[in-house]
Amino acid sequence: MRAVPYDMRMTLHQYILRRSRIVWITGGSGVLTVWIVAARAPKDSLWALAASVAPPLFFLVVANFSGGLRCPRCHARLGYLDVGSRRFGRAPRPGLDRCLNCGLHPREEIPTGS
Repeated sequence: MRAVPYDMRMTLHQYILRRSRIVWITGGSGVLTVWIVAARAPKDSLWALAASVAPPLFFLVVANFSGGLRCPRCHARLGYLDVGSRRFGRAPRPGLDRCLNCGLHPREEIPTGS
């Protein structure tokens, strides 16, 4: 069996958080950059329009990214996973607590190739 680096061993939940964190950081820094440039630009420039369009556009990209995540085991679309059910003390909704194709649970470690 091949040794796997410590950061490669993660659960599905950690994988989703890592992927979404990348989108939030890059998109958030892009919106912040547009706001900073727009604050220094004249009021009637296109930067004012860009500053008002950037946040909704960013949230549309995040929503699209979240719905398009794929399972690392079987590469099927995950859609929405109910990963917060334990935190809020409610029972997981059927079909939303694991990959519908292969059954990988969010708290289960992602299998790696040998």
